Amino acid sequence: MRRAGFRGYLGLLILKILSESPMHAYGILKRLREITGHEELSVGVLYPVLRTLINKGLVDIRIDRVDGEERKVYYVTDKGKKLLDERASSVDEALRVANRFKILKSIEVDRVFRTIRSLFEIADSLSEDKCEKLRRLFRGFEEEVNRIIGE
Repeated sequence: MRRAGFRGYLGLLILKILSESPMHAYGILKRLREITGHEELSVGVLYPVLRTLINKGLVDIRIDRVDGEERKVYYVTDKGKKLLDERASSVDEALRVANRFKILKSIEVDRVFRTIRSLFEIADSLSEDKCEKLRRLFRGFEEEVNRIIGE
């Protein structure tokens, strides 16, 4: 099976969420954050995926009035429901990936990625001595992680 990209997984997750209940964008975003543990997910990520799903005819919008204000509510179309049925194994994979993100977020793996990103920014200014110290550190880190996950 071809692995979906991040946006592909998000699209499937959004379809799955909306198949359970139509909702407005903030509700979708809140549910995505719950599923993935990724609190930084924003409407800047959500809206392009929603537009793609709408353009493909998988999601549609209705306007509801709440306390006198119009609110867009997104729902899965029949075509979207059919796609969810046809791609059930991909939906399951998207949910597994989302759960992995949530678990890794809970053990603060994102801190490692931030540190590596910072290291990348200054890599060309590292002395040979610092490179050797980092090499030993990363080897020790790798060994310890492999020891823990191999238990």
